[in-house]
Amino acid sequence: MDHEGTLVLIVDDEPDIRSFLADLLTTQGFHCTWADSGPAALAQLGPLDPDVILLDIMMPGMSGLEVLRQIRERDDVDPSVIMISCLGHPNTTLRALEEGADHFVVKPFRVNELLDTMKQVLDRRALGEDVPDDQKS
Repeated sequence: MDHEGTLVLIVDDEPDIRSFLADLLTTQGFHCTWADSGPAALAQLGPLDPDVILLDIMMPGMSGLEVLRQIRERDDVDPSVIMISCLGHPNTTLRALEEGADHFVVKPFRVNELLDTMKQVLDRRALGEDVPDDQKS
């Protein structure tokens, strides 16, 4: 499936990571915007209605898991959410998936791994399918 024009909200407190992800995804045809905190991301959701959110777990003030919980409680938006974190412990991954993440990518990641994950999640979304539990890793 073609993902040209897909809007991605990048949520990470590290400017270098936000910049890297935005540059990478823009070259792949995605439209990108960013937030440097959980509250900033939540404030952008309604006006932006992103297709996918790349969400870091470890952020000051409000963790990515809390942001995810609040996203999933809303009725006005339903983006795909891919958690990105250096916390690759199975319990962290499981907790994120239980909270409603569509996928989990561990930092450091390979560029192709992230792009493949995004395309897989968005393709399933476009087809109206949930991501099977055995594909969430």
